[in-house]
Amino acid sequence: MGRRYNPPPNWPKPPSGWTPPPGWKPDPAWGPAPSGWSLWVDSETKPPLRIFISYRRSDCQSQANGLHDGLSHRLRDASIFMDIDSIPAGVDFEQHIRREIETCDVVLVLIGDNWLDPRPGSSKRRIDESNDFVRLEIENALESPRVRTIPVLVEGARMPDMEELPKSIRRLARINAIEMDDMRWKSDLERLSRLLVTVQEQQQSGEPLGSPDVTRVATVVREPAASSRPVAQYAPPPPPPPAVAHSRPMTAPPPPPTAQRSPWQAFNAKPQTGWIAAILPLVTCGLGNFVPLLRAGLLRPHDPRKRWMLIGIGAALEVMAIVSFVVFEAAPTDKDGTPTGPVSGLGMGMIFLFLGTAVTFGIIYRNRPPELDAIEVEMARRNTREHYRRLAETNPGMARSINVGRPDVARALDDAGLVDLNMVSAQTLMQYGRLTKDEADRVVEQRMIAGRFVNVEQAITSAELSEGSAKELRELGVVT
Repeated sequence: MGRRYNPPPNWPKPPSGWTPPPGWKPDPAWGPAPSGWSLWVDSETKPPLRIFISYRRSDCQSQANGLHDGLSHRLRDASIFMDIDSIPAGVDFEQHIRREIETCDVVLVLIGDNWLDPRPGSSKRRIDESNDFVRLEIENALESPRVRTIPVLVEGARMPDMEELPKSIRRLARINAIEMDDMRWKSDLERLSRLLVTVQEQQQSGEPLGSPDVTRVATVVREPAASSRPVAQYAPPPPPPPAVAHSRPMTAPPPPPTAQRSPWQAFNAKPQTGWIAAILPLVTCGLGNFVPLLRAGLLRPHDPRKRWMLIGIGAALEVMAIVSFVVFEAAPTDKDGTPTGPVSGLGMGMIFLFLGTAVTFGIIYRNRPPELDAIEVEMARRNTREHYRRLAETNPGMARSINVGRPDVARALDDAGLVDLNMVSAQTLMQYGRLTKDEADRVVEQRMIAGRFVNVEQAITSAELSEGSAKELRELGVVT
């Protein structure tokens, strides 16, 4: 098998069939070859398609993860790059980004509904900052003659108008975009994969990638999806609405609900209140027999069986106290009008019996049950999870920006244990989602195949989770 010369994209392209002579060395003025670049490759080896995904973490992190996983699964020979997280110390980051972009064939620019928004706490849009990474990535992609730039619209975003973009990247608004809808993510991902296969064929045939064959691209992106739902055609973007996306203020979500007690509940829970309720039957001579048991029942809102049992006993003691007074008053009286005889003794005995029973119950149940504190804490956590789950459904961009469902990263909120199934690793699913290793691996594998999960039930069904694990994910799982 022969070897052929493979010059980096930033070096001059040699004539067709040229082979460096013995002792040949590249001109130092050409600059260094990109890190990891092979100057000699097998002549029969087809170079892999190199794809760069440009996105904002605060805008569409989960879609970027889903796109990376989905393309990796479908284009197994492609090299897909995402995140320039670790620029070496002492390196010019603009030059570093330029070198990374120049080694790629395709740059996918993910645009979500918060792509043009300003940085939190600032009125200036990030895209207007000269050192914005996303802007630098797009500038270098548009400047490179061999790089094909493809805008990818997610989260229902529209293509920005030229006037909304900095002058250096306004040409992006004239490039036909491809839309990826969360509800038909799998079919849209298939069509994007076919488009990239077409790009790879053009790469192998020697066509310049920076000047795409519009006819071939349009044929691929307009291919009907395998879905009964109509797919939007990728026509030029419509004119912007009166209020542009970046003018929408980003507000913090309202505070989650907590387990607040009413003034009556707070008073009822005090230990001294228990003693007051316990001696009230004595003060009222038995007419307040129901009070200690009524209070004991009200202190058990999460145990309905015991609550109604205590209230029922209290009502019975109150009825019997009234009957005791009726019996006592019905007894014969002496010349002074005082009830006398066995009937009066029976009535008085009944009064003391039921009064003593009520006081005994009052003393036994005078304190708030300690297990209720743990129950109320858990109920408050469930309310908090439901609050942030609704936020993820109604405003996924904001949920991602404040790291809802990300127990694996540092953050300034407590979402009561939610786990974002579109964002976390298998290790995090095991640790926080309470899944076994096999189940966590299956969830990540199915996410890679689907691109991203639309809801928690999709993850449970596709990963074939056990009943216990499914119950845990229904309580703790969320998707953004």
